[in-house]
Amino acid sequence: METIRKETKKLERAELNCKVLKSTLLYVKKRYGEKLLAQLIQDTGQDLNYLQDENNWVSWSYYRHLLKAVADTTQDPKAPFEAGTIAATKEAWGSTYTIFRFFGTVKFTIKKVVEMVPNFNKAALWELLELKRNEAVIKITWKEGIETDRYACENRHGQMASIPNLFDMPMAKVQELQCQAQGAPYCVDIYTWLNRPRRILGVMGLAISLPLVMVSLIILPKSTLNGITGLLLMLVAYTVGRLLDYRKIIKENTLMTEEQNEALEKSVTAITKKYDELQAANEELEKTHAELQKHRDHLEELVQERTRELQTANEKLKDLDQAKSRFFSNITHEFRTPLVALSSTIQMIMEGGLKDSVQQEKLLGDSRAFLDDMLENVNDLLMLTKSQKGLLEITWSELEIASFVDRTVKAFESAAKSSHNRLKFTNKLEKPINIYTDRAKLKKVLNNLIGNALKFTKDGEVEVVVGASPSPNPSHQGRGNAGTCEIQVRDTGRGIPKEDLATLFDPFTQASNNPLREVQGTGLGLATVKEFVEKLSGKVSVQSEVGKGSIFTVELPLGDRHIDKTKLDTTNLTEDENIKINLGLKNFDEVDLSHLRGEVFGRDKILIVEDNSQIIQILGYVLKDYYNLDFAKDGEEGLQKVKAQRPALIISDIMMPKMNGYELAHAIKTDEELKLTPVILLTSKADIESKIKGYEEGADEYLSKPFNNREILTRVKGLIERRKLEIQFFQSGKLASIGVMVAGIAHHFNNKIHSPIQGVDILRNRIERVKTGNASFEEIVPDVKEVLEIMEEELDAVRVIVQDLLVASHHGATQMNIETVDLNQILQRGVRILKAGNAARIQFHETYGTVIPIQGDSIRLEEVFINLIKNASDAILGNGNIWIKTWQESNFIFASVRDDGVGISKEDLDKIFDLFFTTKPVGSGTGLGLSVSHATIQAHGGEIQVKSKVGEGTEFIVKLPVDRKRSS
Repeated sequence: METIRKETKKLERAELNCKVLKSTLLYVKKRYGEKLLAQLIQDTGQDLNYLQDENNWVSWSYYRHLLKAVADTTQDPKAPFEAGTIAATKEAWGSTYTIFRFFGTVKFTIKKVVEMVPNFNKAALWELLELKRNEAVIKITWKEGIETDRYACENRHGQMASIPNLFDMPMAKVQELQCQAQGAPYCVDIYTWLNRPRRILGVMGLAISLPLVMVSLIILPKSTLNGITGLLLMLVAYTVGRLLDYRKIIKENTLMTEEQNEALEKSVTAITKKYDELQAANEELEKTHAELQKHRDHLEELVQERTRELQTANEKLKDLDQAKSRFFSNITHEFRTPLVALSSTIQMIMEGGLKDSVQQEKLLGDSRAFLDDMLENVNDLLMLTKSQKGLLEITWSELEIASFVDRTVKAFESAAKSSHNRLKFTNKLEKPINIYTDRAKLKKVLNNLIGNALKFTKDGEVEVVVGASPSPNPSHQGRGNAGTCEIQVRDTGRGIPKEDLATLFDPFTQASNNPLREVQGTGLGLATVKEFVEKLSGKVSVQSEVGKGSIFTVELPLGDRHIDKTKLDTTNLTEDENIKINLGLKNFDEVDLSHLRGEVFGRDKILIVEDNSQIIQILGYVLKDYYNLDFAKDGEEGLQKVKAQRPALIISDIMMPKMNGYELAHAIKTDEELKLTPVILLTSKADIESKIKGYEEGADEYLSKPFNNREILTRVKGLIERRKLEIQFFQSGKLASIGVMVAGIAHHFNNKIHSPIQGVDILRNRIERVKTGNASFEEIVPDVKEVLEIMEEELDAVRVIVQDLLVASHHGATQMNIETVDLNQILQRGVRILKAGNAARIQFHETYGTVIPIQGDSIRLEEVFINLIKNASDAILGNGNIWIKTWQESNFIFASVRDDGVGISKEDLDKIFDLFFTTKPVGSGTGLGLSVSHATIQAHGGEIQVKSKVGEGTEFIVKLPVDRKRSS
């Protein structure tokens, strides 16, 4: 209410006569009483006596806030409309009510009300657009600076709709076409009412009967009977006329009522249809509910079953927790013992307690062994975790199995002697056999099995046996599935209890788990063995008897069916390792790379961007014999060299100072001149998120460290060849496009300039005839005039082509002459221009909506629509139609040009606005029109869209903002 009080103090703005408020005050008084009315006016900060005096004025703002206060106080959003319906009463109109009621009609009253509005409303302009016997169309426009809202509109609707009540007729029907309060430029209302009963035929009947009565009184003898008969005759004539009056008005009202009833029936039909749909949906819901009830018992059974499964899983989880607890207890012991020994040794060395060098060397040797054991345990745990998560990489290589196992067994000879065991290797293979496996993983498996056998055997024997079993299907042999290779590790140790065999290969478990037993361990060794063997497509099993020993059997497939040939390593691992070991320099600037750089003629250049000198030299050794190389220590230097040297390919690390690999790839791929340059990113991160980010930034390939040398060579070669093909294709496409464009423009210029050249010859001929006396000047004037007009027309066409080229060369950014433009007028002129030459075969259908003027360049916009209409006419091969339509939605104006021509193919739609692209034959079009039109519409802050289907026609829709500043 405080806001209303502030607004009502501005009464010096005399915009609305208090007479307009009278119906609102009467409504509140009659409906809610004088007390509420007085309180309401007091809350608005105004005096009731002031508002009831028709000589006083208020501001339009106060009127709006008063109506809002009425709606808020009564909590009835329809109150402003209801208040307006009180207007056509004697209390509201006073003496004017009687005059209009007895001498006027609804039509006459509405007309007078509209005419009198300026006398009591200075905030709006009222205009009577159309007035019929029972219909009126009124336009209301608020003056500049005046704001309106829906409450004011509803109040006006109520006042105007109540006018038929003056004549004891139902209220008028209100139809609102548009509303300024909802964003339209002005309001348009339609009021429809029933016809008032007329008396004209009754009066005519009375007028006709009166002479007859007079004549009868003169001719016939005077008597009382004759007088009564005459009066009866007049009464009958008047009654008949009145009946005819009523019959006609009833007929008209019946027609109107039938129309209303028809509309009502349609609404009822629609509601009935919706009700039937709801009823059907309800029945479907009931069926679904019944089915759900049927499944409820089944679900309860499933829940009970899942509960039992969860209980079982919970028990297993408890067992696993206990196993993990034992694991941590064991691993704590495994780490604590060597750490204590290491701590003691270091302390003795620091205190100088070891004077004997032999003793010192022995203790240091033992310490090194302790460290190796701890590192082995950590590696076991890490590898097992990676394997269970599916992150363990397998690198396949071919090896001769017997010699490989023999070398592994010999590494345990000293350990066998220290444990007083006999260790031997037995080869049962008839001839050497090669298998495909992972060298490191298989070595880890054998180390675990042989090490365990020696640990759990005292004064006994450990034998490692290699054999082979052929495939049970002879047809498979020689086709990559030739059976299996078997490696057995046999010992005569203590054996494994039968109850422990089932969980022997589970993580964190050990046979006879007793913290005080003689041999401790982490419980990871055999779990790692099982994981690795299965990764190698094999299987592991165990046979054991307490007191007699154990036999562990590893079966690995022969042939190459089980391997991933894309991960086959055929390089010399020893040489690769030596290269890496011999590289000791770490500072990029200290590394001499001259022996790796080269400028061999005819070779492609590769730029390596890497801050690690070891990686640079490894890549250099791999690539230097095939490519010219250059190097950069970070992305910033790399980008400078890319721009200066334009290499054929870039290999870049990701983690670098100044500019990382992602940023370098992004900078290259967003540069128009560099974007075809392939980029390979190198990183030690192998996670999928890093790879996705690399590809998003534009990387063509993504390689993880450590990398395979042959793989790098293969990928580099493939990317460089692909780049050459892309550049060749791009250049050939550009040359073809330029050729088509030049041919089209040349043909256009040739056609257009041909007529002026001929015209010059004709003019010379006519002038020569005048000089020689063969013709007079007056005789050649018509020919000269016609030739000049043709020359002007053709040269103007050349000017248009040149102007389009200029606009295209500036990407549509040429200077525009901004002025107020009526889009309907522009389209009408364009249609008139093109209709002249196409009237015989094309029918134009024009529908221009109510659109407000906009700001733009009228000449350039006219060129756009002439071009669209001309393209539409060209697309119609014979007779056809073109539809032109405009309309306004909110703050945008739309224009549509549609034809029923040949249409545009789907593959051409994406290129239709490209510069120099045309679907017409060479010489029939320059490919500039639509491209320039697109640029012009964009320069106006608008959009242009195209819809088309081959054989059905094309539609171009132009969308332009009413306010360019707001749209931009």
